[in-house]
Amino acid sequence: MKITFLKKGYSPVGGSEVLTYELATRLAARGHAVRVLCQWPAGERYGFPPRQSLRRETREYRLFWHRGVEIYQLLPRLGGLGRRLDVLSPFNLLRGGLALALAGRPEVIHNVCREYAPQALALSRALGARLVLTPLAHPGQFWAGDRATDVALYRQADAVVALTGAEKRWYAARGVTGDRVHVVGLGPCLAAPGDGAAFRHQYNLAGPVVLFIGRKEPYKGVGALVRAAALVWQRQPATHFVFIGEGSFFDLFADPFRSRQDPRFLNLPRVDEASKANAYAACDVFCLPSRHETFGMVYAEAWLCGKPVVGGDIPTLRDVIADGSDGFCVPQRPEAIAGALLRLLDDPALRARLGEAGRRKVADRFNWDEVVRQHEALYERLLCR
Repeated sequence: MKITFLKKGYSPVGGSEVLTYELATRLAARGHAVRVLCQWPAGERYGFPPRQSLRRETREYRLFWHRGVEIYQLLPRLGGLGRRLDVLSPFNLLRGGLALALAGRPEVIHNVCREYAPQALALSRALGARLVLTPLAHPGQFWAGDRATDVALYRQADAVVALTGAEKRWYAARGVTGDRVHVVGLGPCLAAPGDGAAFRHQYNLAGPVVLFIGRKEPYKGVGALVRAAALVWQRQPATHFVFIGEGSFFDLFADPFRSRQDPRFLNLPRVDEASKANAYAACDVFCLPSRHETFGMVYAEAWLCGKPVVGGDIPTLRDVIADGSDGFCVPQRPEAIAGALLRLLDDPALRARLGEAGRRKVADRFNWDEVVRQHEALYERLLCR
């Protein structure tokens, strides 16, 4: 099959970025012709794509060839200024004519996230391709893909991919019919098992470890977890709280760590994949008490390492986390978060039981071979219809 992905940001680091990267590279490895149209970033991010994979550079786009995928980074409207604005803006600056010229002749156009969905619809109509949308809607969040105009786009797609049953029910309640919505989960993205002892030695972590990995946005619960630490320390004073991920724009106004300087907090930026794997292996509990997630790949990564998880009490995460069986779903309040953490920190047998249940869930349900197989089957059904 010939498949063209549209994704504003495309890289092996992130949430929706990783989803697209894994799908594209794994489909290419299975013999499909895969092309990605994405944003020409304002700066290099994580050394991706590798500079040596550059094949062509013009004033309008750069072409990379990486792991069997053609990656076109398109210069947005407004040129260099647009490259900077397009990173954070609540609208997209994709040039539709340029995208049409570089899309190739795909049989399937697959748009991930909401930003480029209008252009994906226009391209599918112009090129006679099937349109698949993975909106990753975050209902209730700013620019979350839950507006009436967004839903109108979803209704026009040939297929909509949801990551959980809760997401599918949300679409169905808004007239995106059930036979159009297909539930496909995610898999973990860890290259190899980590070395927990090395991570603990590197950062001198002697006691229990609670780990947070993700962008340090308020909605992901970083501030609530920082405040929960004081409650945990009342009973488990040796506990270390490790935070890994990029900072937030909101840190300029309310940095959660600014007024809480304590050596038991370890606040790290984004780390490489080996260090991330080591951190999972080193922790006793993984905690990301988010208010908005479509799935949360980090929970699957923690389960892959046999760790219990604490997530937010929202419909999508209740579909991912079996509360009390492989983790806990709690409101984003310090008291609730601390209560779940203490239940796990106080009871090694409970931690082991929930972590092992999570490991089995990843092996049975949340793995990339199954995710890719389901996408292939979906594309084939659309082309045969």
